[in-house]
Amino acid sequence: MRMYKAIFSISLFTLLIGCAGLADYDIDLPGNYSIVRLSAHQIIIAPKLTDDSWGSAVIPTEVASVGWNDDFILAMQYSMMKDPTSSNGYEIPDTSKMNYWIIDIGQNQIRGPMNLTDFDETKTKLKIPETLKLKDIDKIKK
Repeated sequence: MRMYKAIFSISLFTLLIGCAGLADYDIDLPGNYSIVRLSAHQIIIAPKLTDDSWGSAVIPTEVASVGWNDDFILAMQYSMMKDPTSSNGYEIPDTSKMNYWIIDIGQNQIRGPMNLTDFDETKTKLKIPETLKLKDIDKIKK
């Protein structure tokens, strides 16, 4: 009987750690925005509507790096491409193609997608402090 309980417990544990959604999270940002992780490759920035609901993505998937202060949210997002190993049209991030975004919280304005040169020029024009840096999402998640 003990062996059956042990097998059942191990099976249940394996099933639970493999379930989708267990690693999903959200991180509140200024201006009523949030980083929302819906799955491994679906990480967006969206306006927060209530404590547990968000509007449409203002920065689409896959957001990989974010930095913010009270005035601006900076983001780096990978372009998505069709998974060459999948026949169902599943998309994966193309880590060779990056887009950059700036949310001007005070002006309620979203700029992007931009290449790195345009991003740096826009940061200079908007007088975004050099100290505001992009950080990997995995290093800032709650």
